[in-house]
Amino acid sequence: MQKILFYTRNNAEKHVIVKNILYFLSSIADVSVIPFASVFKMRKTFAKQKFDYVYHDDPIAYILFSFFGVKAKKIFHSLEMYEYQIDINNPKRIARFLVFLICHRLALKGSELVIFPNLLRRNFYLDKYKWLDVDKTAILKNIPRTLEGGGLKITLKIKLLNYSPKSLKQL
Repeated sequence: MQKILFYTRNNAEKHVIVKNILYFLSSIADVSVIPFASVFKMRKTFAKQKFDYVYHDDPIAYILFSFFGVKAKKIFHSLEMYEYQIDINNPKRIARFLVFLICHRLALKGSELVIFPNLLRRNFYLDKYKWLDVDKTAILKNIPRTLEGGGLKITLKIKLLNYSPKSLKQL
């Protein structure tokens, strides 16, 4: 059975999308959840176990995790357009924008699979970053009912258990 480390900045018990992703991942793989606040616990967990995949839902979580030099395949679920969430109208917000911009770019670039919630957002990033390879992207609609309907389970089974860059086109 595949082993997945699920590293999230969101509350995995309360965030409806993350909760459903975790539920379906758990049905097809052995999943260990490490909340964002437990970054140092993560290092100990990884020292004890080997994981096939690391699933991130946040670019800052991706960067923090990358500092530990883990050799698992990285899956980044781009739930938000992080760098564009607020008006950029003061120094604090400019700093936030730059942090999220850099972290998001690194997460998009360094992941073996990038999941977007819709075609429009995926195309936005494909147009913005010409280096982003369409073959390493997938679309998983950010709608809880769709997730509960099994779309996520089927998508992730294809992606995780039969991983191949050629199979990562729009489903």
